[in-house]
Amino acid sequence: EMVGATRDALLGRHLSEFIVSLDRDGLEALWRDLVPGVPSTLDCRLRRADGAVIAVCVRLGVIEDDDGRTVIASCRDTTAERERAQALEREITQRREAEAISRSHAETLASLSDALASGPTLDAFLEVVLQAIAARLNAEAAGMGCI
Repeated sequence: EMVGATRDALLGRHLSEFIVSLDRDGLEALWRDLVPGVPSTLDCRLRRADGAVIAVCVRLGVIEDDDGRTVIASCRDTTAERERAQALEREITQRREAEAISRSHAETLASLSDALASGPTLDAFLEVVLQAIAARLNAEAAGMGCI
């Protein structure tokens, strides 16, 4: 159901046709390295029958008995979780950038306040203003990768 195909449509096809992030050799090595009694987790991308790619978490286990080796797998769609995590990372980055801008503004205002409090001449005040503008332009240029 998760891959959007019927059981009959899946029979006889290799898992590498669906797992986007591992090739056939990688999957076979993973299967070979499974240890009975030791569960394994694989986070990967799965291609659905309609071509859409979803993020999944696959839990694998292997059982060995007199009949041979049986691999048991359960698969869970983690696309929404990954999208929420990425959105959270973007929000954290934006907040850090906003905090840096806020600190820069506070430093600029403190410099201007100090300049005004010391009873400066107009030249001294303008020098502080120009330094603040230059610092802001440098910070913006650095943020754009210009420096």
